[in-house]
Amino acid sequence: MFLKPFKMRSTHQLNKTERRELKKFCIKSFPLISDCNFYEDWITRKDRVTICKLLTYGGEFVNAYLVNQVPLFFEYDEQLFPTVYFLWRHPDALLYFTTHSQVVRKLQNGADLMLPGLCPEIYSSLSIATFERGTKLFVNTSNNKAAVAVGVTADSASVLRSCKVGKCAIIYHSFDDFLCKINNMPTSPIPQLGPSQLPIPSLQMLQPVLEEPNTQSTSNETPTSPNEEANIKAMDDLLLRCLLVAMKFTKDIKIPMLVSTFCNTYIKEACPAADIKKSSYGRITAFLQKCAKDELISLSKKGHIYVITEFNYDHQLVKEFEYNSEQEPKISVPTQEKPKSMTVRDVYFITQPVLPLFQKMGMRPGTAVSVPQIDEAIKDYLKTHNLALQGNQLDFSAIDITDFIKSLLPKEGIILTYLDLKKRILDRMTKGHTLKIGDVETTKKGELEPIKITTAFRSNKCVTLVNNAEQYTINLLTLAKECQIGKATGAKVNPGVRPSIGNELQLQGNQITFLKNLLTSKYGVPENCIVSSQKKK
Repeated sequence: MFLKPFKMRSTHQLNKTERRELKKFCIKSFPLISDCNFYEDWITRKDRVTICKLLTYGGEFVNAYLVNQVPLFFEYDEQLFPTVYFLWRHPDALLYFTTHSQVVRKLQNGADLMLPGLCPEIYSSLSIATFERGTKLFVNTSNNKAAVAVGVTADSASVLRSCKVGKCAIIYHSFDDFLCKINNMPTSPIPQLGPSQLPIPSLQMLQPVLEEPNTQSTSNETPTSPNEEANIKAMDDLLLRCLLVAMKFTKDIKIPMLVSTFCNTYIKEACPAADIKKSSYGRITAFLQKCAKDELISLSKKGHIYVITEFNYDHQLVKEFEYNSEQEPKISVPTQEKPKSMTVRDVYFITQPVLPLFQKMGMRPGTAVSVPQIDEAIKDYLKTHNLALQGNQLDFSAIDITDFIKSLLPKEGIILTYLDLKKRILDRMTKGHTLKIGDVETTKKGELEPIKITTAFRSNKCVTLVNNAEQYTINLLTLAKECQIGKATGAKVNPGVRPSIGNELQLQGNQITFLKNLLTSKYGVPENCIVSSQKKK
């Protein structure tokens, strides 16, 4: 199957739900492994699990599962097979046939295992075997029990023991084939695990183990809380409800219909609250296969694509279903924490030239004061020195220059308005800003620049750049992850142009609108602190 090069159609990293489904698939596929925790030994939370959809040279679709770029399993004909790398660690996972070391080269060249190639002890043990045709197995040699090939039995044990010639195993995967070299991975040498033993125990235990449920593995699954179980059941009911609504109240449904089309039209758009990943099915195909088993619909598979070919409108569930919005399943959504309010205001630090204005307030140089406090200090100073008085009111339209005010001006005898006087005072002070997030307030010197969101082109592709966000105490790594989840786009953090403004966040595509909504709704950034611009190509 992997003797010749194959084409990689797609590849993606498994999410939490898909990893859980793979774990159940592994435990169900390898019941002979006595250690029910073998999956955790191979795949931890930190490991990267990837599924690659392959098209073999013979036109067959195969799913290969890679852990940290090492192929451990492959799925073919709805069965999960281990690779030789996995079997070197767990040689008790499958039934095995033992052959001579001279036969290994023929298996690697694409030949199937023949009955004359079996060791005499293995051939004689077929008299007590009870396996059926198509049982998964691997092949090892008499001097080393490490696996060299993986396949299925060509016929049942009763047929094989009555024959002396012919195939006994059909080989799917062998050591040093193109599956072992996927992604240009170097091939590991075959380990020495000692001589092979007569597989009488595995041959006798194979049939009863396959018939009995693996209760030990299911008992070790992570328990779910009652609230999570209720949410899963409610999501299952909501998916079934979407299907029944589409069947009973939608006119002229065109069939055959792709499963993806049905999911986008009658689940995601019709009911945005429905999330297939939060149900017990995990995938839309698993849900529709359950419906097909209940004879609600008919499914057909063309290659690796599922198609809905028929709706059973005479089903009892369809006839009895009546739409009532009050009966919709209630799904509890965890309450999100409200964003903390963020306020930004300008302040000025007192310097020595303007100290006479604030001496009466008891302030010293270096103290931060707001603009209203500066207005109050100016008015109080003018009132104290009887400047520009007309009756009992202060006239700020014109002020005679005296004392402290005279020292602020380059020329004498100039009459200023109040706004001109205030501007000259502010010019002699150090500008700063105060950033208040919730109950935490931070005051710094210098002007706080707004968050700049711009588009640019990198390698002829549009990207969105975010600068100055770290000045607002925003973690760029957290913001990048939220953008990756919210928009399914690539994100990375680049070094900033200037160290004073922090690092730069780069996103793929034009994400200006999404970023504005995220910064204002979740982080509470004021709208006047965000500026954006788009660059035309």
